Amino acid sequence: MKTDEILAAWEQDCAMDKTELGKESLRIPQLHSKYINEFYQAKTSYIKHTQDYKKLYKLKHQYYQGILSKEELDQYGWDVQALKILKVDIPVYLESDDDLQIIKVKIEMIEYKIEMLENIIKTLNNRGYLIKNAIEWSKFQHGL
Repeated sequence: MKTDEILAAWEQDCAMDKTELGKESLRIPQLHSKYINEFYQAKTSYIKHTQDYKKLYKLKHQYYQGILSKEELDQYGWDVQALKILKVDIPVYLESDDDLQIIKVKIEMIEYKIEMLENIIKTLNNRGYLIKNAIEWSKFQHGL
C-alpha cells in the first residue's frame, strides 16, 4: 500500500463504535495483523533500497574517480567522466548525483512510512486499554 492509502485505511480503522465496544476489542488482532503486514513490507523494501543505494554509491564513486572500464560504463549507460575530479571533491558530486538522489528519496519516504506504521501499531497495542477505560467510564456514569 502507498502511504496515502494507509492513511485513508487508518482513518476508517481507527474509528470505534462506542455502542459495540466488545466487537471493537475483537477487531484489534485483525487490525494489528493488517498493519504488521504493511510494516513488514515496508521494512523489507527499506532494506532492499538501502542495499541498492550502497551498491550504486560504490559504482558512482568509481565513476567519479574515472576507474570504471568502458564495458562497465556501457553496461550502465554512462558516458566517460570528462572531468578530472579530485578525491576530496567526490562527495560533492555523489551528494548531487541524480541516480543516487532518486534512491535516497525513496528511502526517506519508506522511513516515513515505517514511522507512521510504528505509530499505528503502538496505538493498536493501547486500544484494549482505551476500550477498557471506556467501559469503566460508562459503568461510572450509570452508577455501577
